[in-house]
Amino acid sequence: MNIMTLEERKELGNRLKQARKEKGLSQEELANLIGLKVGTISKYEQGDRTPGIGKIQLIANALGCDTSRFVASGDEYVRMTQTTDFGNSLDAYLIWLKFSHFECKPCKIENDDGSTSSSYLISFDKETYPINEEALGRVMKYQQEQFQQLIRLFGEDLR
Repeated sequence: MNIMTLEERKELGNRLKQARKEKGLSQEELANLIGLKVGTISKYEQGDRTPGIGKIQLIANALGCDTSRFVASGDEYVRMTQTTDFGNSLDAYLIWLKFSHFECKPCKIENDDGSTSSSYLISFDKETYPINEEALGRVMKYQQEQFQQLIRLFGEDLR
Protein backbone atom coordinates (compact mmCIF):
# COMPACT_ATOMS: atom_id res chain seq x y z
CA MET A 1 0.00 0.00 0.00
CA ASN A 2 1.20 3.51 -0.75
CA ILE A 3 1.98 5.72 2.22
CA MET A 4 -0.42 8.65 2.50
CA THR A 5 0.97 12.15 2.41
CA LEU A 6 0.30 14.55 5.27
CA GLU A 7 -2.24 16.35 3.08
CA GLU A 8 -4.05 13.07 2.30
CA ARG A 9 -4.07 12.10 5.99
CA LYS A 10 -5.52 15.48 6.95
CA GLU A 11 -8.19 15.18 4.23
CA LEU A 12 -9.11 11.70 5.49
CA GLY A 13 -9.25 13.08 9.03
CA ASN A 14 -11.54 15.93 7.95
CA ARG A 15 -13.89 13.47 6.25
CA LEU A 16 -13.99 11.27 9.35
CA LYS A 17 -14.71 14.27 11.57
CA GLN A 18 -17.44 15.60 9.28
CA ALA A 19 -19.19 12.20 9.10
CA ARG A 20 -18.98 11.78 12.88
CA LYS A 21 -20.47 15.22 13.49
CA GLU A 22 -23.23 14.63 10.95
CA LYS A 23 -24.14 11.49 12.89
CA GLY A 24 -24.23 13.61 16.08
CA LEU A 25 -21.54 11.62 17.87
CA SER A 26 -18.70 12.85 20.04
CA GLN A 27 -15.23 11.40 19.60
CA GLU A 28 -15.78 9.47 22.82
CA GLU A 29 -19.07 7.98 21.61
CA LEU A 30 -17.52 6.89 18.32
CA ALA A 31 -14.52 5.44 20.14
CA ASN A 32 -16.81 3.43 22.42
CA LEU A 33 -18.83 2.13 19.46
CA ILE A 34 -15.79 0.67 17.75
CA GLY A 35 -13.57 -0.19 20.71
CA LEU A 36 -10.87 2.46 20.31
CA LYS A 37 -9.50 5.14 22.61
CA VAL A 38 -10.71 8.72 22.25
CA GLY A 39 -7.13 9.81 21.60
CA THR A 40 -6.93 7.46 18.63
CA ILE A 41 -10.06 8.98 17.07
CA SER A 42 -8.63 12.44 17.69
CA LYS A 43 -5.35 11.53 16.01
CA TYR A 44 -7.22 10.07 13.01
CA GLU A 45 -9.23 13.27 12.66
CA GLN A 46 -6.15 15.48 12.97
CA GLY A 47 -4.27 13.42 10.39
CA ASP A 48 -1.60 12.43 12.88
CA ARG A 49 -2.43 8.73 12.44
CA THR A 50 -3.94 6.77 9.57
CA PRO A 51 -6.52 4.07 10.29
CA GLY A 52 -6.05 0.74 8.57
CA ILE A 53 -8.72 -0.66 6.27
CA GLY A 54 -10.29 -2.66 9.09
CA LYS A 55 -10.63 0.46 11.23
CA ILE A 56 -12.02 2.45 8.28
CA GLN A 57 -14.65 -0.26 7.81
CA LEU A 58 -15.52 -0.20 11.52
CA ILE A 59 -15.85 3.59 11.48
CA ALA A 60 -17.98 3.52 8.33
CA ASN A 61 -20.26 0.87 9.86
CA ALA A 62 -20.61 2.84 13.10
CA LEU A 63 -21.45 6.01 11.16
CA GLY A 64 -23.79 4.23 8.75
CA CYS A 65 -21.87 5.11 5.61
CA ASP A 66 -19.63 3.53 3.01
CA THR A 67 -15.82 3.53 3.19
CA SER A 68 -15.76 5.51 -0.05
CA ARG A 69 -17.04 8.47 2.01
CA PHE A 70 -13.58 8.74 3.53
CA VAL A 71 -11.25 7.98 0.64
CA ALA A 72 -11.28 8.70 -3.07
CA SER A 73 -12.30 5.83 -5.34
CA GLY A 74 -8.78 5.51 -6.74
CA ASP A 75 -7.27 5.27 -3.28
CA GLU A 76 -5.59 2.08 -2.14
CA TYR A 77 -8.01 1.68 0.77
CA VAL A 78 -11.00 1.42 -1.53
CA ARG A 79 -9.21 -0.91 -3.92
CA MET A 80 -8.44 -3.19 -0.98
CA THR A 81 -12.12 -3.44 -0.04
CA GLN A 82 -13.08 -4.34 -3.58
CA THR A 83 -10.61 -7.17 -4.10
CA THR A 84 -11.12 -10.84 -3.46
CA ASP A 85 -8.19 -10.94 -1.06
CA PHE A 86 -9.82 -13.12 1.58
CA GLY A 87 -7.15 -12.28 4.14
CA ASN A 88 -8.41 -8.70 4.27
CA SER A 89 -12.01 -9.86 4.36
CA LEU A 90 -11.27 -12.26 7.18
CA ASP A 91 -9.52 -9.54 9.15
CA ALA A 92 -12.46 -7.19 8.64
CA TYR A 93 -14.91 -9.93 9.65
CA LEU A 94 -12.97 -10.81 12.79
CA ILE A 95 -12.72 -7.15 13.78
CA TRP A 96 -16.46 -6.70 13.20
CA LEU A 97 -17.18 -9.85 15.22
CA LYS A 98 -14.92 -8.69 18.05
CA PHE A 99 -16.65 -5.33 18.38
CA SER A 100 -20.23 -6.42 17.72
CA HIS A 101 -22.43 -6.18 20.74
CA PHE A 102 -24.54 -9.34 21.01
CA GLU A 103 -26.68 -10.37 23.93
CA CYS A 104 -29.37 -13.00 24.45
CA LYS A 105 -31.65 -12.89 27.47
CA PRO A 106 -34.45 -15.30 28.32
CA CYS A 107 -37.81 -13.68 29.04
CA LYS A 108 -41.47 -14.52 29.42
CA ILE A 109 -44.03 -13.26 26.91
CA GLU A 110 -47.66 -12.80 27.94
CA ASN A 111 -49.98 -14.22 25.30
CA ASP A 112 -53.37 -12.79 24.37
CA ASP A 113 -55.11 -15.49 26.41
CA GLY A 114 -53.19 -14.48 29.58
CA SER A 115 -50.81 -17.44 29.52
CA THR A 116 -47.06 -16.97 29.33
CA SER A 117 -44.50 -18.56 27.06
CA SER A 118 -40.73 -18.65 27.08
CA SER A 119 -38.96 -16.41 24.63
CA TYR A 120 -35.67 -14.59 24.20
CA LEU A 121 -34.65 -11.01 23.61
CA ILE A 122 -31.76 -10.85 21.16
CA SER A 123 -29.85 -7.57 21.25
CA PHE A 124 -27.41 -6.94 18.45
CA ASP A 125 -25.66 -3.61 17.84
CA LYS A 126 -28.29 -1.56 19.70
CA GLU A 127 -31.33 -3.30 18.19
CA THR A 128 -33.48 -5.75 20.18
CA TYR A 129 -35.62 -8.51 18.71
CA PRO A 130 -37.99 -10.89 20.51
CA ILE A 131 -37.55 -14.45 19.29
CA ASN A 132 -39.01 -17.79 20.36
CA GLU A 133 -36.91 -20.84 21.19
CA GLU A 134 -37.56 -22.60 17.87
CA ALA A 135 -36.55 -19.53 15.87
CA LEU A 136 -33.46 -19.05 18.05
CA GLY A 137 -32.45 -22.63 17.25
CA ARG A 138 -32.82 -21.92 13.51
CA VAL A 139 -30.75 -18.73 13.81
CA MET A 140 -28.02 -20.57 15.69
CA LYS A 141 -27.96 -23.39 13.12
CA TYR A 142 -27.80 -20.89 10.25
CA GLN A 143 -24.97 -18.97 11.96
CA GLN A 144 -23.06 -22.20 12.53
CA GLU A 145 -23.45 -23.14 8.84
CA GLN A 146 -22.29 -19.68 7.77
CA PHE A 147 -19.23 -19.88 10.02
CA GLN A 148 -18.37 -23.34 8.69
CA GLN A 149 -18.67 -22.00 5.16
CA LEU A 150 -16.27 -19.16 6.02
CA ILE A 151 -13.78 -21.65 7.43
CA ARG A 152 -13.95 -23.72 4.22
CA LEU A 153 -13.68 -20.57 2.10
CA PHE A 154 -10.60 -19.27 3.86
CA GLY A 155 -9.05 -22.72 4.25
CA GLU A 156 -5.30 -22.46 4.48
CA ASP A 157 -5.38 -18.74 5.31
CA LEU A 158 -6.49 -19.65 8.84
CA ARG A 159 -3.49 -21.80 9.69
